[in-house]
Amino acid sequence: MILATRKKRKQGNLHLKHNTVSQKGITVLIFLAIFVLTYLAVLQTDSVLEVYDEIDVQYHYIEFQNKMEDLIDTGVKLVYGYDAYFMTNADITNEDSEAFLSYLTKNYGNYIRNIGILEDTTIIYNYPMAGNESSIGVDLAQVETQREAVLKVKNELTEVFLGPVDLIQGGQGYIIRVPILDMNGAYWGQASIVLRTDKINEQILTFADEADLNVAIYQSDNATVPIIGDASVKEQDSYRFESSGNIGWIIYATSKEKSHGTGAIKAAIYIVGVLFSLLLSSYYYNSKKSKFRLEYAIYHDQLTDLYNRRYLEIVQQTIARQAVQEKYGYGLLHIDVDNFKYINDTFGHLKGDETLREISRVLKTISRKNELVFRIGGDEFLIMIPKINEDHELEKMRLRYEKDFKEEFTTDTEVHFLGISIGISVFPSEGKDFDEVLKKADFDMYEQKKQHKGLK
Repeated sequence: MILATRKKRKQGNLHLKHNTVSQKGITVLIFLAIFVLTYLAVLQTDSVLEVYDEIDVQYHYIEFQNKMEDLIDTGVKLVYGYDAYFMTNADITNEDSEAFLSYLTKNYGNYIRNIGILEDTTIIYNYPMAGNESSIGVDLAQVETQREAVLKVKNELTEVFLGPVDLIQGGQGYIIRVPILDMNGAYWGQASIVLRTDKINEQILTFADEADLNVAIYQSDNATVPIIGDASVKEQDSYRFESSGNIGWIIYATSKEKSHGTGAIKAAIYIVGVLFSLLLSSYYYNSKKSKFRLEYAIYHDQLTDLYNRRYLEIVQQTIARQAVQEKYGYGLLHIDVDNFKYINDTFGHLKGDETLREISRVLKTISRKNELVFRIGGDEFLIMIPKINEDHELEKMRLRYEKDFKEEFTTDTEVHFLGISIGISVFPSEGKDFDEVLKKADFDMYEQKKQHKGLK
């Protein structure tokens, strides 16, 4: 969230009712608005330009902030990806790690100094090993510059971002650390990624140039010497921002282009600038909207609009990790539609698609908050319950879904005999990981289907 602390202004909205305001009245209002702008431009030009400068800097800071935080966030995602890989591969070898990390970092490797594993607080592995041999066996809880961050990860089971800090193998780097937990949810160690200070700083300054900003970036606990940029920026008529998340930076920014001129010329610059800012804002909004639509298409099933298997692969890792950390269970309801093949074979695929959309609508309608509904196959669906306190809760949910489905499903003479078979399974009592829990739910679903068909 952007925080500009130098000025705060309240803005009001004027709502015009078209059925009560005449065209003549609108024309008068427009004229008055132009008159006011002209008056401000002539009599209070400096104040107007000051407002424009604030708007201009804040707008360009949004562009800068998004690029900067995306750069750091990529490092966070990489270390979590390696954390998950390490945690789920008990017999991993150094060769396996190197092959995985080489693939994982192929588009980000220019920024990476090394990726490491700590058992408790002691380094046991680093990639690449060349140049980092001296770090193996070092207990970072005994290293003054890193002790606080390492112990915070261990004691609070949270990720941290720090730097730049002096590295034990020489040089400096930004470090991202995340906890590694065993299958019982207990602290085991840490995964870390060290980012090259020079490359990260260079890229951040490039982002500032692209956004037409001068920046000075300070650590929140040290506002004396900037870690990136020129200290003179802070001393100028700058604007103060705070980075979001765990980065913990204070950023001072000014525009590279200052407005010049007097009187009506300044007013013209202001008006053109506002219009240009509105145009750029519209472009930025539309680009974000396009990105959202693309992501929505990637993670949703086109036919039913439910979450798809690709999104399941992502979200199950997060839910499983949180369940381990917080020491509670999660549940799966694996749903298969009874007699659906008969619909496709008898009435055709168009009728089958129509039926699947209706089934999906019903499942979305009867699901409750935090119950995630996925389509994982032709007529197979999965409902993931992120938090289960007692195993018997899932049996109640199965009965609820069966009852609510019968009441909500809109039938016709062609599909009146359709029903659903629901298999259930709970982590961790019925599986040590997601794949085992899903297999158990799948097996239970087929047992339910046999009962519905009267089979033994």
